Amino acid sequence: MDPIGFALEEFDWTGRWRDKEFDGTTLDASGTLPSGEKVQRPRRTPQVLLEKKDDFLRHLTGKLLGYALGRSLQDGDSCTVQKLADKLQQDDYRARTLIREIALSIPFRNSQGGKVVVENLPPPPPKRTQPMVVK
Repeated sequence: MDPIGFALEEFDWTGRWRDKEFDGTTLDASGTLPSGEKVQRPRRTPQVLLEKKDDFLRHLTGKLLGYALGRSLQDGDSCTVQKLADKLQQDDYRARTLIREIALSIPFRNSQGGKVVVENLPPPPPKRTQPMVVK
């Protein structure tokens, strides 16, 4: 499951704060990260993310790249993810940089249905056998 998502459970889908589920039951806004750390409530979540900034950055970058490609990441995508994360770090973690770098990345520019596109040119028009006559 998504432990960070559980820690943010007190926000509804529009970002408004809520104390109870829609049916009136108490919310459980806690989760356990794969490292064993517990996250509870939104106030502790940013601190945990900042402690693992590099891991979080690579994970976020990989998820956004996969979303942009419309497919799961493959082994060959790990270098691209690292390059994107490095660029993002160099530019003070700006979202604009991440989006731009994903759009300029080789997997994004060369993907079409998960296959590498060699050429995107339309086929040449058929050759005329008869000369064109204008009246």
